[in-house]
Amino acid sequence: MEDVTINYFSLFAAAITAVVLGVIWYSPLVFGRQWMAASGMTPEKMEARKNRASFGLIGGFLCQIITAYVLVHFAILFDVATVPQALAFAFWAWLGFTAATSLHSVFWEGKPALYWAINAGYQLATFGAMSLILALWR
Repeated sequence: MEDVTINYFSLFAAAITAVVLGVIWYSPLVFGRQWMAASGMTPEKMEARKNRASFGLIGGFLCQIITAYVLVHFAILFDVATVPQALAFAFWAWLGFTAATSLHSVFWEGKPALYWAINAGYQLATFGAMSLILALWR
Protein backbone atom coordinates (compact mmCIF):
# COMPACT_ATOMS: atom_id res chain seq x y z
CA MET A 1 0.00 0.00 0.00
CA GLU A 2 1.40 3.36 -0.92
CA ASP A 3 1.95 6.15 1.55
CA VAL A 4 -0.56 8.96 1.43
CA THR A 5 -0.18 12.55 2.49
CA ILE A 6 -3.16 13.66 4.51
CA ASN A 7 -4.39 17.21 4.95
CA TYR A 8 -5.36 17.05 8.61
CA PHE A 9 -7.20 20.37 8.41
CA SER A 10 -9.59 18.88 5.86
CA LEU A 11 -9.86 15.71 7.93
CA PHE A 12 -10.93 17.67 11.03
CA ALA A 13 -13.22 19.88 8.92
CA ALA A 14 -14.89 16.74 7.56
CA ALA A 15 -15.34 15.31 11.07
CA ILE A 16 -16.75 18.58 12.42
CA THR A 17 -19.09 18.82 9.43
CA ALA A 18 -20.38 15.31 10.14
CA VAL A 19 -21.11 16.15 13.78
CA VAL A 20 -22.89 19.39 12.84
CA LEU A 21 -24.86 17.52 10.19
CA GLY A 22 -25.85 14.94 12.80
CA VAL A 23 -27.04 17.60 15.24
CA ILE A 24 -29.21 19.07 12.47
CA TRP A 25 -30.35 15.70 11.04
CA TYR A 26 -31.52 14.34 14.38
CA SER A 27 -33.04 17.62 15.59
CA PRO A 28 -36.83 17.84 16.03
CA LEU A 29 -36.93 20.15 13.01
CA VAL A 30 -35.64 17.47 10.65
CA PHE A 31 -35.83 13.75 11.60
CA GLY A 32 -35.59 13.83 15.40
CA ARG A 33 -39.22 13.08 16.14
CA GLN A 34 -39.44 10.31 13.55
CA TRP A 35 -36.16 8.81 14.76
CA MET A 36 -37.34 8.86 18.38
CA ALA A 37 -40.56 7.07 17.46
CA ALA A 38 -38.81 4.50 15.27
CA SER A 39 -36.07 3.80 17.83
CA GLY A 40 -38.38 3.56 20.81
CA MET A 41 -36.74 6.56 22.44
CA THR A 42 -39.01 8.65 24.66
CA PRO A 43 -38.61 12.21 25.94
CA GLU A 44 -38.05 10.72 29.41
CA LYS A 45 -35.23 8.51 28.16
CA MET A 46 -33.70 11.47 26.34
CA GLU A 47 -33.88 13.57 29.51
CA ALA A 48 -32.18 10.80 31.49
CA ARG A 49 -29.34 10.75 28.95
CA LYS A 50 -28.77 14.51 28.91
CA ASN A 51 -25.93 14.27 31.41
CA ARG A 52 -24.14 12.02 28.90
CA ALA A 53 -24.62 14.39 25.95
CA SER A 54 -21.02 15.62 26.03
CA PHE A 55 -19.78 12.01 26.05
CA GLY A 56 -21.97 11.33 23.00
CA LEU A 57 -20.69 14.37 21.13
CA ILE A 58 -17.04 13.63 21.93
CA GLY A 59 -17.43 9.93 21.13
CA GLY A 60 -19.31 10.76 17.94
CA PHE A 61 -16.61 13.23 16.92
CA LEU A 62 -13.88 10.62 17.47
CA CYS A 63 -15.84 8.12 15.37
CA GLN A 64 -16.15 10.72 12.61
CA ILE A 65 -12.39 11.35 12.71
CA ILE A 66 -11.83 7.63 12.16
CA THR A 67 -14.36 7.60 9.31
CA ALA A 68 -12.73 10.64 7.69
CA TYR A 69 -9.28 9.10 8.12
CA VAL A 70 -10.33 5.94 6.31
CA LEU A 71 -12.26 7.83 3.62
CA VAL A 72 -9.34 10.15 2.86
CA HIS A 73 -7.04 7.16 2.38
CA PHE A 74 -9.44 5.57 -0.10
CA ALA A 75 -10.10 8.90 -1.82
CA ILE A 76 -6.38 9.46 -2.35
CA LEU A 77 -5.71 5.89 -3.44
CA PHE A 78 -8.60 6.05 -5.93
CA ASP A 79 -7.58 9.57 -7.02
CA VAL A 80 -10.95 11.10 -6.21
CA ALA A 81 -10.53 14.77 -7.10
CA THR A 82 -13.74 16.14 -8.64
CA VAL A 83 -17.27 16.72 -7.37
CA PRO A 84 -18.82 13.90 -9.45
CA GLN A 85 -16.04 11.53 -8.40
CA ALA A 86 -16.44 12.48 -4.73
CA LEU A 87 -20.20 11.95 -4.82
CA ALA A 88 -19.90 8.62 -6.64
CA PHE A 89 -17.17 7.54 -4.22
CA ALA A 90 -19.37 8.52 -1.26
CA PHE A 91 -22.34 6.60 -2.62
CA TRP A 92 -20.41 3.38 -3.24
CA ALA A 93 -18.58 3.59 0.10
CA TRP A 94 -21.91 4.19 1.85
CA LEU A 95 -23.67 1.37 -0.01
CA GLY A 96 -20.99 -1.21 0.71
CA PHE A 97 -19.80 -0.23 4.16
CA THR A 98 -22.86 1.30 5.79
CA ALA A 99 -26.17 0.69 4.02
CA ALA A 100 -25.73 -3.02 3.48
CA THR A 101 -24.26 -3.79 6.89
CA SER A 102 -26.68 -1.63 8.87
CA LEU A 103 -29.69 -3.38 7.34
CA HIS A 104 -29.04 -6.13 9.86
CA SER A 105 -30.80 -3.92 12.41
CA VAL A 106 -33.99 -4.39 10.38
CA PHE A 107 -33.51 -8.06 9.50
CA TRP A 108 -32.19 -9.41 12.81
CA GLU A 109 -33.07 -6.86 15.48
CA GLY A 110 -36.56 -6.12 14.24
CA LYS A 111 -35.96 -2.38 14.00
CA PRO A 112 -38.41 -0.50 11.76
CA ALA A 113 -37.29 0.26 8.22
CA LEU A 114 -37.83 3.95 9.00
CA TYR A 115 -35.21 3.71 11.75
CA TRP A 116 -32.75 2.28 9.24
CA ALA A 117 -33.68 4.84 6.58
CA ILE A 118 -33.11 7.81 8.90
CA ASN A 119 -29.76 6.51 10.14
CA ALA A 120 -28.60 5.35 6.71
CA GLY A 121 -29.71 8.63 5.17
CA TYR A 122 -27.60 10.50 7.70
CA GLN A 123 -24.64 8.29 6.87
CA LEU A 124 -25.11 8.90 3.15
CA ALA A 125 -25.25 12.66 3.71
CA THR A 126 -22.18 12.41 5.95
CA PHE A 127 -20.21 10.34 3.46
CA GLY A 128 -21.17 12.81 0.73
CA ALA A 129 -20.12 15.87 2.73
CA MET A 130 -16.92 14.24 3.95
CA SER A 131 -15.96 12.99 0.51
CA LEU A 132 -16.46 16.42 -1.01
CA ILE A 133 -14.32 18.07 1.66
CA LEU A 134 -11.60 15.41 1.61
CA ALA A 135 -11.38 15.09 -2.17
CA LEU A 136 -11.48 18.78 -3.01
CA TRP A 137 -9.38 20.11 -0.12
CA ARG A 138 -6.22 18.06 -0.32
